[in-house]
Amino acid sequence: MTDTAQSTQDRPLVTFALFAYNQEKYIREAVEGVFAQTYEPLEIILSDDCSDDSTFTIMQEMARRYQGPHKVRAIRQNANLGTVDHVISVARIASGKFFVLNSGDDISYPFRVKEIVAAFQGSNAVAICSKHDEIDSSGEII
Repeated sequence: MTDTAQSTQDRPLVTFALFAYNQEKYIREAVEGVFAQTYEPLEIILSDDCSDDSTFTIMQEMARRYQGPHKVRAIRQNANLGTVDHVISVARIASGKFFVLNSGDDISYPFRVKEIVAAFQGSNAVAICSKHDEIDSSGEII
């Protein structure tokens, strides 16, 4: 067994949830950022809040084609719940010890979950907010 496999078994499961609503313009890049996470074990939940556009179709397609190490599922709410109820709904089905949130127009760096878990471990924190870079509509850092 490799060091990576041993250390993965010792790490807590993390649920990384991507929340989207009518974000077809940005959703591919957001999902790619979630899929690129270097942390394992990782449960990924792609959740659409009953979008009127093709957001959920894109999420489903990307989840179906994903071949990486993470467990992935795409779900769609039956009705638009709004932000708070959408998060609560997904939190109820999450299996991870830690719960990382991502919006459908946010692109995460590959080390985001790894750094959040490291910050949580050894602390008494109940929530951690990760640093972010603001970008413009063409993806350039402002």
